[in-house]
Amino acid sequence: MRRPNKEDITRILANHEKRCIADNPRLKSAAVLIPLFEKDGEFHILLMKRSDDVEYHKGQISFPGGGRDACDLTMRDTALREAYEEVGLNPEDAEIIGELDDCHTATSDFRVAPFVAVIPYPYQFRTSKFEVKELLDVPLSLFLNPDNYETRPMADSVHGGTEFFVNYAGHIIWGATAGMLRHFADLLRADAENRLNAQAEKIT
Repeated sequence: MRRPNKEDITRILANHEKRCIADNPRLKSAAVLIPLFEKDGEFHILLMKRSDDVEYHKGQISFPGGGRDACDLTMRDTALREAYEEVGLNPEDAEIIGELDDCHTATSDFRVAPFVAVIPYPYQFRTSKFEVKELLDVPLSLFLNPDNYETRPMADSVHGGTEFFVNYAGHIIWGATAGMLRHFADLLRADAENRLNAQAEKIT
């Protein structure tokens, strides 16, 4: 498929009807930022490896993000604040171009609101030593190929089900992060297929 540009992604997200998880006192509210940046002619995604000192999801690959604070007026504010605290991304440098469906973290019971943003590149990130062990720069194209996903039974969940796993340079991306990336990729692939079908119909 053709590599999506900023205008493609903005349009696709604008046309997507976000699925929200209903309020539930059992679920904690959280938000993540999905930072996209252009490098070598294509979009890459900024991910981070969490430290072993954080309370939740120790050592896992994730997006910048976390739980909502009392000072956050909206979930968008949560995503931007957490990105600043964790990787030093200034809020004014993140152009939010859309949202993905809410996501439920099965083991920690967070209701996560994902915000897709375009950020400058190169960028002088400043990581939190307490929260972040390493930053990862991953091509978006990795997630657009369905063959790069492995599906396994979901562990530690009373509800059963399956989850996605993606290997990038020895780093295993799984859980809610892989699920959000798969959802994002599915939207982009579906749009590309629709455009190809429309072109084929015009030709015939």
